[in-house]
This record gives sequence, C-alpha cells and structure tokens, in this order.
Amino acid sequence: MGKDILALLRASDILYTWTLREVKVRYTDTSLGLAWIVLYPAGWVVMFTVLFSRLVPVPVYGIPYPLFVMSGLVPWFFFSSTVSNAVSSLKNNANLIPKVYFPREILPLGSVLVGLLDLSFYLLLMLATMLFFHVGGGWMLVMLLPIVASLAALTLGVSLLTARLALFRREVQLLVPMALQFLMYVVPVFYPVEIVPARFRMFYLLNPLASLMDAFRHILIYRMWPDWHALSYGSAVSFALLVYAYWDFKRAEPEFADRL
Repeated sequence: MGKDILALLRASDILYTWTLREVKVRYTDTSLGLAWIVLYPAGWVVMFTVLFSRLVPVPVYGIPYPLFVMSGLVPWFFFSSTVSNAVSSLKNNANLIPKVYFPREILPLGSVLVGLLDLSFYLLLMLATMLFFHVGGGWMLVMLLPIVASLAALTLGVSLLTARLALFRREVQLLVPMALQFLMYVVPVFYPVEIVPARFRMFYLLNPLASLMDAFRHILIYRMWPDWHALSYGSAVSFALLVYAYWDFKRAEPEFADRL
C-alpha cells in the first residue's frame, strides 16, 4: 500500500488537473454557477423549517431552527453528494481507464476534493448565518478540523468502495441513491441525537456518520464538547474503513479494464 500512496503522490499534477475539471463541470457549465451553493441549501432549510419547526415541532434547545438544520445539512451534503458523484466515477470514465495509465483512485478522490470545496463554501454560509443569529462561534471552532478530517476519511472510504463495487455489480449504482435517501433519516440532519431514546442511543451512534455529525453540530452551534466516546469511535471507524477501502480498491484495480 505504501507504493500505491507514493504513486498517487507522484501523480498529484494529474489529481489537480482532474479536480479542476470536475469543478468546472460542476459550476462553470451551469447557468446558476456558484449561486447554486446558496440556493440548494436554502431550499432544504426552508422545507425542513416549515415541516419541523411549524408543522411537527422538533426540540432544538434554544437554537433557531434554520441554523440548527443547516448544521446538519452541511456535513450531510458533503457526504451524500460526494458519494453520489463518486459511485459512477469509474464507469463514467470508461474511455480513459483502458487507454491511459494513472492511479485509478484519482477519479473518486477528485469527487471528494470537489466535495471539500463545496463544504468550505457551505461553512462560510453557515458562519454568516451564525453571525446573523448571534449563535455559536468562538475558539472551539478549531475542533472542527479533526471532525472534518474524519468525515472526509469516511466519505473517501465509502466512495472508493462504492465506485469499485459499481464496476463489479451493476445494481450498486442504482442502490446507492436509495441507500442515501434512507440514511438521511437515520442520521441527525433535521433532529437532535437527544430525541433518540436513551436505551437505543448507543446503537444509533454506532453509525460513524451519526456520531461525527452530532459532534460537528455540538461544536459549531452549541459551543459544547461532543460525546468523546462516540466521536473517538466514529473517527476510528472512519479511518479504518478508508484503509480497508483503499486496499480493496488497489487489489481489484487490475480487473477494472475487463469490467468496463
């Protein structure tokens, strides 16, 4: 695996070029461009605010609900949109894989890097909203860095696994969007973790995405330390999954051309 990582580092110029291409495809080739960064989350915030602040109120412990739901949507958008793009990254570039040699993990990794760029924009929007409501902030925001790193590791691990599996099992590309739709309701996007009954909460937080999103929200808007056991577990699982997914991806890489 060490040789594979060195080969990836040597191909950093290819990774940069590929990521830049993905950014251009995502933004410059659309009529809305970067405005989509604001309009997309705004639509979701309005919808969830109407549903869970007015029609079926959800307890958010003194935080304005638009801000509360944004703190869940920001990490969720990063994870879900990145995995959605990465799952088809190998199949959509079938013309390149048999003809040109480059580390194939660049394709899903490029999706993750574009997702991190989106995440940075979303965070700026989130910080502006926090200033508007005079909520959150402070020096504890520095703790977001290891949480975002763990979230990126989890997202890359899932992206590598799904991209590889989509080549070997065609139905994976169809199942991933369905799985993401289901997953959205079992992670704390529009409700707090505390709403889960205490006897089930430990099992709920076995999902590393749930534990990372909960830690993200606690630090960002509540200015409170997260559940360290849940955060440590979520981070450990995320990096372990990344190591396994990368090993699995490189193990299967020689067969990619035959599967296309």
